[in-house]
Amino acid sequence: MKVLAFSDIHGDWYQLMELKEKEADLVIVCGDLKGKSNNVEYGLSILAEFNKKVLIVPGNFERPEEVDEWCLKYDFINLHGRLYEFMGYKFFGIGGALRGPFNTPFEMEEEDFERFLKGLKSDDKTILVTHNPPYKCVDRTAMGIHIGSKALRDFIERNVIKLCLCGHVHERAGESCIINDTKVINVGKKGVVIEL
Repeated sequence: MKVLAFSDIHGDWYQLMELKEKEADLVIVCGDLKGKSNNVEYGLSILAEFNKKVLIVPGNFERPEEVDEWCLKYDFINLHGRLYEFMGYKFFGIGGALRGPFNTPFEMEEEDFERFLKGLKSDDKTILVTHNPPYKCVDRTAMGIHIGSKALRDFIERNVIKLCLCGHVHERAGESCIINDTKVINVGKKGVVIEL
């Protein structure tokens, strides 16, 4: 199975159209499809033209309720706080980002990440889909600050996870790291195609 994953489009619909040309069985949006003032409906219509199952978590620029509305209208799956099985794999999502200095629409605390992860039974077929990266893994900003989630990292360190797909830190787009045996990829706006 081929998975196309991307994040942080922020209203760059030309980039989204380029991604549409990539071959995949499943499309995953790791948040921040929306820009500050762009017409998100136009972007959603492009995403619908991929003609693939689309899993999405909200970024820090989208609220979960609005992603619910998009999913209802376009038959996407809002993965935030949910588990979805596809072709033998279990995808679990957490949207939003840790609270930061910019007061964006969807910010959370470490305790919120812990609450979402509590009780998740993971195995070597589990793929985490998050907006925020784990702490000290593809999360260093241009100012040298690590803004990843410690709760997310702790969960990955203590559990068997096949893969973690994330975004949020634009400077680390396309980079990956390993936590124990789990590969973590900051998929970025250019996206990655992963063969599972």
